[in-house]
Amino acid sequence: QQQQQQEAQPSCPTTCPAPHASSCTLTPELASPMEHAAALPAAAATAGGGVGQGSEDQQQPLKHPRLMQLGSTAGSSEPPCREGAEGAAEAGLAAHHRNDSSTNLQQFSQVLNTVTQHSRMSVQAEVPYAACGGWLRSSCANTVGVASYPQPNTAILDMEFDMEEELLATCAGQRVFLWDYEDVLSTTPDSLEPVCELCCRSKLASISCSRHERALLAAGDAEGRVYLWDVSTRQVVRSHAAHEKRVWALDFSPNGCSDQQPGSSSGGGHLLASGSDDRLLKVWSPKEQRPVATVDTGANVCSVRFNPWHEHLIAAGSAAHTALVFDLRMVRAGGAGMGGAAAATTMPLASFGGHRKAVAYVRWAGEDELLSASTDSMLRLWSLHGVTSKGGCTAAATAAAAAPLPAASAAETGMHAPMGGIGSSRAWAYGQGGEAVRTYSGHTNERNFVGLSQAGNYIATGSETGEVFIYLKHINTPSIRHRLSSSYPPANAHHAFHPHHRHNQQQPPPFISAVSWRQRSQTLMAANSQGHLWALALQP
Repeated sequence: QQQQQQEAQPSCPTTCPAPHASSCTLTPELASPMEHAAALPAAAATAGGGVGQGSEDQQQPLKHPRLMQLGSTAGSSEPPCREGAEGAAEAGLAAHHRNDSSTNLQQFSQVLNTVTQHSRMSVQAEVPYAACGGWLRSSCANTVGVASYPQPNTAILDMEFDMEEELLATCAGQRVFLWDYEDVLSTTPDSLEPVCELCCRSKLASISCSRHERALLAAGDAEGRVYLWDVSTRQVVRSHAAHEKRVWALDFSPNGCSDQQPGSSSGGGHLLASGSDDRLLKVWSPKEQRPVATVDTGANVCSVRFNPWHEHLIAAGSAAHTALVFDLRMVRAGGAGMGGAAAATTMPLASFGGHRKAVAYVRWAGEDELLSASTDSMLRLWSLHGVTSKGGCTAAATAAAAAPLPAASAAETGMHAPMGGIGSSRAWAYGQGGEAVRTYSGHTNERNFVGLSQAGNYIATGSETGEVFIYLKHINTPSIRHRLSSSYPPANAHHAFHPHHRHNQQQPPPFISAVSWRQRSQTLMAANSQGHLWALALQP
């Protein structure tokens, strides 16, 4: 009977059925002595739940590699698990992909929410003939003459809110007008008047409101002069013969910026940057008569902008089809300069040359992102990642500031046409190369200044078609476009019976000449070449 029972006992297979799992061992040809010893506790642990059978919650993971291989061949549809460095690497890579997918999903959700939040713009208010002080003063312009008031068709070339976003400054002709924002929204055009009026001796092209002293305003004219006004007293605080040619761009540094620069002994306060047709970018301290820094950019300077996060970084838009970024801490003396300051021989941190025409505007869209607008009807978003860091510049840039410049030609030192030429994009010696993150197109801008303003994810620009275009930062096609047309009679209607008026002369269609966001209310101010001003609000 014992012999029959032993013969009836089934032999141990390679994979054991559940009833005999507790007594199963590997056959000698599949198990080495160490594998056999290691298999015993593993086999005991699987008692009551055989491989490939029983409920999943009762099965225990197989610890030994060979057991896992054997288990995978017993009808399991899952591939065998690989332990060690390879398995850990794959697991880490899978987790990384999951994190990337989650991040991308969050970004997509944010973009989608922004896209669906607003789909149009509506006009909240209109200020007709704002270029000559509004409706009331437009009639005065026809009687007192052009010497006292600008023509009603004068374009508003620049405008900007003050630091509290309560007053809007506009410049047209020889005058700067300050408008109370609440009055613009609540007062009828036939009774609206500016809060303040400032007059200069030559036509103005640019203005900037101080972010440090609310009453301080700067204006640049066609003769190269820069005026500093105290708007509370309507007096000129200081006047600089800053440049030899027209001043196209002005910008005050962010609040709290230090004006401690090479060649300057003063500290604290804030700075003013100016750019001109004489190719020079200058940095001024309101406390001093002479510029504290002067840089020859090699071409007409159309726009300047301080970085709000790193006050020593400044961007410039150039007629040489490039956008430049300079570090003011690296400015060095290198020969006689304009206005009593030495021109800098320092090369820019970065030069972006992807545009086909002049870069009319530059704006900082982030700590290390620069937005540029050109008369090639394109906006471009550039990444300065690697050029700027949390400290404001790379370690290589800091080291280079203390090292002597290598011998080079004028073109190589950036004193003339920017290196790389038209259509190229390269970083200069001190930083890593940036790249164009996105290109925005849809508006028309081939010969005029049409304005550029950025607030959060919204980018606003004008068009020579008389429309305002709104782009979202993450989308390269227009999200909103709104055509502006005045509900008031043409500005030259008063001159219809003037003896020298040309009745058969066709007026060019008006284009948008300036835009400015009011950051805290997502309201956009827009002006056109006929001197009209509008307040626009985003709508669902």
